[in-house]
Order: sequence, then structure tokens, then C-alpha cells
Amino acid sequence: MIIMCGRFALTEDWSQITAYFGITEYDYAIPPRYNIAPNYDSPYVSVAGYVVFQTR
Repeated sequence: MIIMCGRFALTEDWSQITAYFGITEYDYAIPPRYNIAPNYDSPYVSVAGYVVFQTR
């Protein structure tokens, strides 16, 4: 992840992210995005290992 001016980028492939966190069940794919504004919905992985979409 690259942080810049309140915006950030999701540069990794979704399959790499889910593999890193050990997430095996998901029914969606998130493409890399390079200009995510703070008010856009964006994924994050919770402590329990769930993927959640949240508007920051």
C-alpha cells in the first residue's frame, strides 16, 4: 500500500492479499486501484480475518 496526501493505492492483486491473510472464502475480487480517496469504499481485513468494506 502506498500512502499519499490522504489518498492511498491498493497495488497488490486480490489473490495475493487473501493468501497473505489466510482468507479462503470470498466471492468477489478487488482490482488494484491507484487513487483511492478517503471517502471511497475500500476493503480492509479485520482482526478476526473477515474482509469488510468501509467508507473512511
